[in-house]
Amino acid sequence: MKLLVLSKDERRMLQEMGIFHPHPRTRMRAQGILRLSHGLTLQQTADEFMVHLTSVEQWWQRWDKLGLAGLYEGHHTGWPKKWASRRRQALGELAQHRRRWAKNGLCLYHLPPYSPELNRIEIRWEL
Repeated sequence: MKLLVLSKDERRMLQEMGIFHPHPRTRMRAQGILRLSHGLTLQQTADEFMVHLTSVEQWWQRWDKLGLAGLYEGHHTGWPKKWASRRRQALGELAQHRRRWAKNGLCLYHLPPYSPELNRIEIRWEL
């Protein structure tokens, strides 16, 4: 394994990113690259940050290929949106009608997933 050599400016930038960057993963990657430049092995760095060895290898490869930009998060596909655009639009229209409903005595309330105080039978079960 070759030693990762950083310039003085790169080292200073990584130190600042490792402390002040708003995203924890980017901070961790910056600190990991610094550790690698101090001579730690990939496995030692992975153990120190409690990540998989391949993660540290990817940090190094992205640093080698992209430099500072390689430390940032890539695009994550994630889960599909909970609400389709039609449903979001329908909810928006419902929200616009709230004032009119309030005049007629109707209100929408958000209920938590479990609320025994709002389910009368559960109050009886406690007795």
